[in-house]
Amino acid sequence: MTKEEAATSLRLMRSLTVHQRETPFVRRFAYKMLFLDVNIDRAEQARGLARLLSINRAGLFSWHVKDHGARRENEGLRTWAENAFASAGLQLEIATLRLICLPRVLGYSFRPISVWLAFDHSDHPQGVIYEVNNTFGETHSYVAAIDADKVQHEAAKCFHVSPFFDVDGKYRFTLTYAPTGLKLLVETFVENRRTHLASLVCAAKPVSDMRLLRAFFGLPFMSFGVTLAIHWEALWLWLRGAGYRDKPELPSEAVSRALPMQKIARPLAPKD
Repeated sequence: MTKEEAATSLRLMRSLTVHQRETPFVRRFAYKMLFLDVNIDRAEQARGLARLLSINRAGLFSWHVKDHGARRENEGLRTWAENAFASAGLQLEIATLRLICLPRVLGYSFRPISVWLAFDHSDHPQGVIYEVNNTFGETHSYVAAIDADKVQHEAAKCFHVSPFFDVDGKYRFTLTYAPTGLKLLVETFVENRRTHLASLVCAAKPVSDMRLLRAFFGLPFMSFGVTLAIHWEALWLWLRGAGYRDKPELPSEAVSRALPMQKIARPLAPKD
């Protein structure tokens, strides 16, 4: 395998994340992070791309199969994703499955959201999984079909993420993906009023030790810092008088279907 082919198995995604609460007061904060864009069928081929990035073993930065999907050693990530699509009523012929997620840093990682993208043999997107995690170690996935490079989906909010928001209303996902990067906007609406938004803007870069080293020293909100930032924000909201909600029971199903709202743009990539 050539170096160029190995590089397509894993890329870096330099990202900016913004959160904005819009009720009962406006509160906004932003931070930079470094995501990975992994071809899950070829992740092992990324070994050796950089000395500071490890695959399925400890390292300064690392990516592990057991951190995603079913989080079980005996169930592969492709199997989990195919089952997630099927449980949402989507039967897809998946040629390529990519996962955009945060890596571990010094063995630790909290991943508020990971994005799974399924492509057909012509590299056209077929489906997406928005895998949402909370600080209690719980997870829920919102699954949707896609057929354009920019689409919107809606799904009923059914998973506890923040103790300062009720589990009601709906999510609106606006997703744009291209070989050069990814943009994701997640808006929460309650009775047609937007209460919160979170955005993620990522630019794809080749893997290199220099980029990883710069991220380690230059991005304080990587990994453990994300968890600290979330808890600091929670303290600020509590001191401001935001109402605290007890954690409800998990939804009976681990996967929900998000429905496309409309096609917005042209197909992701034309056939050769």
